[in-house]
Amino acid sequence: MADGERDIVAHESHLARRVAFLFGLERAPAMTRRPAALARRLRQRRGELIDALMRADAARRSLRLPETPELMRAVEALSRASAAAQREMDSRLDLLRADLLRARGDGVPSGVRGAASGRILATG
Repeated sequence: MADGERDIVAHESHLARRVAFLFGLERAPAMTRRPAALARRLRQRRGELIDALMRADAARRSLRLPETPELMRAVEALSRASAAAQREMDSRLDLLRADLLRARGDGVPSGVRGAASGRILATG
């Protein structure tokens, strides 16, 4: 592989590692104490890097350059980071859904409520 070709693959690896880092950074507990605007900027930057990663991948594929072990490790790290972010977001959505159902009076019947509609049968 020539130096220019190596640079394309190295750049793609670098982009994949940066995107994985931003996925992890967004999930860091300290981010909950930061302004929402910072989280928006991080998501915007992550989107820009994903676009650049897709362009780099297309360029590498068009030149029929092989995947290097370094690139494979970076892509695997990105896959793990994005899967972890997906699991966390699914968990947050489940909590929000449960909170909204409780606020509306819907949900699992308790000993006090007669049905999922939340109608109170007895008071203490």
